[in-house]
Amino acid sequence: SNGDGHGDLEGVRESLPYLQDLGVTAILMTPLYPSRVYHNYFATDFEGIDPRYGTREDLQRLIADAHARGMKIYLDMEFQYLAEGHPWWTAALADRNSPYADFMLWDDRANGIAEEGPFGLREIAHFGRDTHGVTTVDLKHPKVRAYFDNYLKGWVDPDGDGRFDDGVDGFRLDHMMDDLDDKGLLTDLFRTFWNPAFAKLRAINPDLAFIAEQSDWKYGEDYLARSDVS
Repeated sequence: SNGDGHGDLEGVRESLPYLQDLGVTAILMTPLYPSRVYHNYFATDFEGIDPRYGTREDLQRLIADAHARGMKIYLDMEFQYLAEGHPWWTAALADRNSPYADFMLWDDRANGIAEEGPFGLREIAHFGRDTHGVTTVDLKHPKVRAYFDNYLKGWVDPDGDGRFDDGVDGFRLDHMMDDLDDKGLLTDLFRTFWNPAFAKLRAINPDLAFIAEQSDWKYGEDYLARSDVS
């Protein structure tokens, strides 16, 4: 909307009449929290809106206008990992006894070596920009579970008034697994994390929808070679 060549929330809002003319009934947004990666996974902060996309007020206007047209807004989410520069990681590196250090997994906590992220990644390089670390969130820690319960509720009912005209209509969950990355470090997550979180959200808004990315997706020939597809 501002001519900088980067899509933003106001631009989507301005395009709603066109999208509706095409027959679009729902829009899936990329993760909106601040991130240094082009697709906005691996958050540098779970709070707020990436300024490249706009502001929380821009999102509220988009949701309100979409709902007025009978369209739904879904938000992509990935909070199993976080990026270097995230306040939790920064606090943990400054003080290994910080409570935020308990929110992450560690290979060697005493020496500040965090657990790797997905696919064995410890850092992410960005198309000629910078390189930064990535690590795994401890989804089994009680304070982490409580944080994300409240965090997701804030997207569903932002002002806590029990109305949902200003909230998203559901979530697409990226890389959703029962044993995260098949490492045996975070197991039984459907019972201990995902299902309880969804139940609490549906108690707030029973009409919410959840879409999960299957964990065993593959690429092209590799997928065909390893599946029953012929």
